[in-house]
Amino acid sequence: MPTINALSLYVPDLAAAVKFYRDALGFAVEADYGPELTKLAHDGVALMLCQCASATRPAYPTAAQTVIGIGIENAASELARLRKLGVELVFDAPQPFPVGVFIAVRDPGGNVIELLQFQG
Repeated sequence: MPTINALSLYVPDLAAAVKFYRDALGFAVEADYGPELTKLAHDGVALMLCQCASATRPAYPTAAQTVIGIGIENAASELARLRKLGVELVFDAPQPFPVGVFIAVRDPGGNVIELLQFQG
């Protein structure tokens, strides 16, 4: 069976992306490989930030794309915290999904990240 070893997020401003993933989402930098590649500390699959030439804004959630889901304890409080930080929110309130609620945000490059609160 194939094994996923890394998930790469392409961002046009690596410094802004590192700041977002560190300060807004709580990841630490595990390794900095120069001006084009940073590895975030994460148990399991490596999470890589890769420098690219331009931002993207896929039509979330209607267009095909890859979205990272990160588990959280309380969607309402996380939404309020991220709003205070000035993070770009996709929705103004937590959204239902079959096993809980989620919020969606965009990183500085336009990538969508879902923060998932599982219930039960």
